[in-house]
Amino acid sequence: MKSINKIKVLQYDLLSVRLVCLFASITNFYFVVFFFRYEYDDHYFLTDPREFIYEFFPLQPEWQLLKTPISLQNFEELPFVRSLFFRYGLYFPDAHTKAVMYTDATGNDNLSIMYSGPQKS
Repeated sequence: MKSINKIKVLQYDLLSVRLVCLFASITNFYFVVFFFRYEYDDHYFLTDPREFIYEFFPLQPEWQLLKTPISLQNFEELPFVRSLFFRYGLYFPDAHTKAVMYTDATGNDNLSIMYSGPQKS
């Protein structure tokens, strides 16, 4: 069977790239659409290491730039947050907040998230 693969670039500029991929074969047609949008995020420029550690784990502990480096196991237990969490001025007041939280017999638990105001960009 001979298949035809086509990739057409619809729009290209410095902030967004949109690709539409059409995969067609003689007997079946598959339409798959991929949208890629690249935006500048200044969160990653001079980021506080205490925020950066929520997303990235350096292989060398000294590159964590933290007073007390954390282990890979502790990194994997951190809550899953991204740059917008910090841009909106949110943070966890308890440094020991974990991604998996265990409840009591009634199904209750407490999660604290604090708001300090949005960061200026």
